[in-house]
Amino acid sequence: MNKIEYIITAILLISLTSRVEACSCFGPDKFVNSISEFTAEVEVLSIDSLHMMRGNRSHKYPVTILLVQKVIKGKAKSDTLFLMKDSGFECFHSVPYREKGQRYILSGNFEDKQVISSSDTLTKPIFYLDLCLENILILRDNKVIGNVTKNRKTKVSKRQRSLARINKKLSYHYYNKRIRFDNKEKLMQKMSERKFYRILERKNIIDRKSDKV
Repeated sequence: MNKIEYIITAILLISLTSRVEACSCFGPDKFVNSISEFTAEVEVLSIDSLHMMRGNRSHKYPVTILLVQKVIKGKAKSDTLFLMKDSGFECFHSVPYREKGQRYILSGNFEDKQVISSSDTLTKPIFYLDLCLENILILRDNKVIGNVTKNRKTKVSKRQRSLARINKKLSYHYYNKRIRFDNKEKLMQKMSERKFYRILERKNIIDRKSDKV
């Protein structure tokens, strides 16, 4: 490795490590402790991109378009959500499977953004999933899959997780997310939707008499 290559590598390592540290976090590690402004059952409709303003410039951002099927907490700003997709280093993340029809229970927050269309600039509520929260549950075959009240993956040490994140950044985050998440699913809880909602009721996360669920 010559001097120029060494300098470039060093700069890349410093930059990527600082990004990891800026967004590194290790909890809450259970869904019941990660309830945010808005929680709902949703279904993937499609994948798209939006042109949004950052400062004085327009940037293209990938989004997953979701259909709201049932509101659990909060108020839906629309029956359609535009979920921001991460590129691997932001302080938010996206859903692991983005095929049409895939269902989830998600808990996140909205942020109003200026979105540029072909004819106008509109303000749209963009949906975010905080990287530091356990805010994604999978709905499959009438089962809820995720770290609802337990999280076995927390046995992995903080150092191991930090190194894993750095390695992902060094490979530019081009890895198979499906395989990675499938492996995690083996450690996750699986329960009926009815049992899941009973847990939320017992913890007073939702009202037993609420007609939202």
